[in-house]
Amino acid sequence: MDLSAAGKPTERQAHVGPRCHFGLSPAGQVTWAKTRSTALTQYLVECFVHRRYLHSLCQSVALSADRLSSMSTEVKPESVSLCPLGTAAAPEQELLCIFGTGDFGRSLGQRLLQSGYRLVYGSRRPHSCGPLPQGAQVMSHVAAAQSASVILLCIHREHYGFLDKLAPQLEGKVLVDVSNNLKMNLYPEANAEYLQRLIPGAHVVKAFNTLSAWALQNGPSDANRQVYLCGNSAEAKQAVTEMATKLGFSVLDRGSLSAARELEDFPLQLFPEWRLPLRLAVGFIVPLYLYLLIRDIVYSYVNQGKDISFRLMVSLPNTVFPIVSLIMLALCYLPGVIAAFFQLYRGTKYKRFPDWLDRWMLCRKQLGLLALGLASLHVLYSFIIPIRYYVRFRISKNTISQIKENRTSEFETTVAWWSDSFYAMGMLGYGLFVVLGITSLPSVSNALSWKEFSFIQSKLGYLTLFFCTFHTYLYGWNKFLRPDYYKWYTPPAYMLSLVVPSVVLVLKLLLLLPCVDRRLTRIHEVTAAAADADSMCRKSSRYTVDNKKTFSSLSLFSDLSGSMFTFPLQTNRAHVRLNTSRDDFGALTVCHRSFTDLKRDHILFSLAIPSNANGFLIFWDDTNKEMEIHIKEKKAEYYGLDYKPNMWHSVCTTWNSESGLVQLWFDGKPSIRKLVTVGSHISGRMIIMIGQEQDSHGGGFDIKQSFVGMMSDVHMWDYVLSPCEIQRYTDDINYTPGNVLNWRALEFQIFDNVVIEDKLMTCH
Repeated sequence: MDLSAAGKPTERQAHVGPRCHFGLSPAGQVTWAKTRSTALTQYLVECFVHRRYLHSLCQSVALSADRLSSMSTEVKPESVSLCPLGTAAAPEQELLCIFGTGDFGRSLGQRLLQSGYRLVYGSRRPHSCGPLPQGAQVMSHVAAAQSASVILLCIHREHYGFLDKLAPQLEGKVLVDVSNNLKMNLYPEANAEYLQRLIPGAHVVKAFNTLSAWALQNGPSDANRQVYLCGNSAEAKQAVTEMATKLGFSVLDRGSLSAARELEDFPLQLFPEWRLPLRLAVGFIVPLYLYLLIRDIVYSYVNQGKDISFRLMVSLPNTVFPIVSLIMLALCYLPGVIAAFFQLYRGTKYKRFPDWLDRWMLCRKQLGLLALGLASLHVLYSFIIPIRYYVRFRISKNTISQIKENRTSEFETTVAWWSDSFYAMGMLGYGLFVVLGITSLPSVSNALSWKEFSFIQSKLGYLTLFFCTFHTYLYGWNKFLRPDYYKWYTPPAYMLSLVVPSVVLVLKLLLLLPCVDRRLTRIHEVTAAAADADSMCRKSSRYTVDNKKTFSSLSLFSDLSGSMFTFPLQTNRAHVRLNTSRDDFGALTVCHRSFTDLKRDHILFSLAIPSNANGFLIFWDDTNKEMEIHIKEKKAEYYGLDYKPNMWHSVCTTWNSESGLVQLWFDGKPSIRKLVTVGSHISGRMIIMIGQEQDSHGGGFDIKQSFVGMMSDVHMWDYVLSPCEIQRYTDDINYTPGNVLNWRALEFQIFDNVVIEDKLMTCH
């Protein structure tokens, strides 16, 4: 073989790569080694440049001429095999299937092809379905369904009818429903839930429905980067998650398929976060405008016979907009002040605020942006004041009058101070207002640390409110003392605008008083103090009930990995309340580990709702040696469990309202599935606790049903866990934490004598 041209690959080599095997005799190897070492070195470099890598080395090959020359004394009759990776068969990419060749289906297919997937379309008319992305195949629905394990349904719900005929081909497949409806509540159930009922043997996942074809064509950016999904199968959701991640999206798991209705409503919502702020803005603007219309326009016409209706276009809006802007700016900071007083009253920052306060605090950003918009309109209206005909006429008239009367006005220093202060406060307030608006933008706030963001939005925010309020006080100056400003005995509009901001500033000053501020600071630092105390308890090697640190009625939020709750006494008071903001479940999985020596009935997990104290209950009936699972008014009993005392036991319970089936997994072993409640969700304000059984919503404890022992690793999911996930939980190996209750980030509140300890471990 001639290697003289090794530095310049032939045309055939450039396309198919060099030969994979050089077979030479021992004598030939020596000659080749002595004379062609340089050529071989150059050839290997060129192979690396052309991305042809070594596939295997059957024997060590000397690349230097000195080592190759030593082969003349001792040569082993072996062949050298050099196989570049470029010639090895590349792993075949996953094949995906799309039903639907519309705009969304084509755009999604194009993105999948660009991400390295192979793609096949299923169509009713494979030969006349319009232009499709290059590289995709088109087949009939049956053939396409058989060829792929993941099928994306880019069709409307009204066209689902043909799918029931494909049930055998779709058995065990992952069906990704991307459909949306034209309006909310068009059907009694979500499209994805209907699809799951239509094809019960498939694993339906709701995903990609919040994206547009435009977002898919242009790639993920900003708000389009997130993909929501939900489904009952953890494996199916994992497959869709990997696909979405490969497309460049971040995935947010919303739980079980019962959340599909919520996902399908997302694209149909019109500014949901802006509704309350917009209603407030309109609710302030319209009455104030009518109030000023009556006080200024109507009053002048009735009492003085003047027609000043031209003020409707500029003067009245330029009065209404700053008033509403100031009130809405104050409303941005009023809920924070109210929340601080709630914390002072309760003595903790971990109890939930009332729902109305929660909603109010969540829309503060929108309130502030609307206030900034109205303030900007006020600035624009003020800019045109000097060029208005009415203003120019008054200035000219006053000037001519002074000339005719041969008089001049004296310069008043007080008025100069007043006007300059008025304008200065307005400019400072508006400038800081703009800074607040800019830092609320995600691109800016993401670049700030929490301390920086908090300083701007809180400290500078209150300073902005002060400047704007002072600006309004300067506008009023001494007008409140003049009777002619109280037309028809009504106060000027600027006085109305000062009520809310003045109240907010006074309340904030009260919170800044040293005695109040110290108490509020202690409340905010209670978690760190509790954690320090708990850490000191953990360092102690000798524990007794008397010297243990307990946190009574203290709400905490912490990672309890490697920890457990110890219930040391039989009492009708000691319990731990587990907090969640969720108020509706169509499916549940609850897992926990417990250790007890009780030989009587006792509670393991209690979830109560206002309409039913036994909303979701796990209870051990020692008399009948059975584990009872209560779902509202129904229950299922499980016998034959090896529930031994003084041992750790893992218990997982699953329930789905759609099928009505409940199943118990005891120490990793599944029970039979039993029917309890079909089609009825667990809904209402949840009170979840361990240690006591609720006979009423949040109370009704019975000491003979209390739990005594240790409990750990409490997790709760809003969907049915797969057997593999439950087994991983039982083995405590890389399992998915709960998305409702998460032991690693648990919000809880301890009542009476309950202790947090390191979990008992078996030493070998």
